[in-house]
Amino acid sequence: MDGVSSNPDYYAQAREIASALSESGHPEWSNQIEEAIAGGSTATEILMRIRFVLREASDAGVTDEISDVVVRLISELDAVLA
Repeated sequence: MDGVSSNPDYYAQAREIASALSESGHPEWSNQIEEAIAGGSTATEILMRIRFVLREASDAGVTDEISDVVVRLISELDAVLA
């Protein structure tokens, strides 16, 4: 996971986090991220749902590496959705 880029693809970043979460024993959060991307009607709805799930996941005992990337993406989404 490379973190947030200067030209972000938020869906791709969220999918990378989902993969890392699944690999680290948190498939429930991975599934929720994938469901947010697949189930949203608009980009704003999808990003808001991703942000919500990431906030919940960051408090769920994930590794420091994943947590750092999650916090950075949340920060980016906060700025975009403001």
